[in-house]
Amino acid sequence: MIVRVSMDELVRRIRAHWERASAHADPGASETVLAAFEARHEVRLPAAFRALYRAMDGNMGDENLTRFWPLAEICRVSDVPEVADAPGESSAEASNYFVFADYMIFSHVYAVRLTTDGRDGPVWWVLGSRQQVEIAPSFEAFLRAYSENPDSILFPADIG
Repeated sequence: MIVRVSMDELVRRIRAHWERASAHADPGASETVLAAFEARHEVRLPAAFRALYRAMDGNMGDENLTRFWPLAEICRVSDVPEVADAPGESSAEASNYFVFADYMIFSHVYAVRLTTDGRDGPVWWVLGSRQQVEIAPSFEAFLRAYSENPDSILFPADIG
């Protein structure tokens, strides 16, 4: 039987993992900072994203060198020259995706779709501007996979 843990427990597990990995989790962002991010980017953060960033505002990189960016660094894919064309084929689609983490000092990045209604959009694994794969159907699913096995998010099986 699969037991689904609460969002609080999921965030606690990620914090514990980062502590074990000496990933130095930054203190969480305030509601004021989260609201300013939403206003600046004209989005509403999904519950899982908000829960993680209320508890911890990024890290310095885990044992795999997966680094969750502080809220102040998170930006639209279109603002990152190395991946500006991804994910998707249209710039309109790409403008809804925000880079929130990278692997091994920017070998590849992770981007989540953020919307005006707070829906929990998919997370994409992005390598350069031409190679991207949906790695999780939602930010919450991404966090659950990461918390259960941080290696599971490193390289999708269907890249190529």
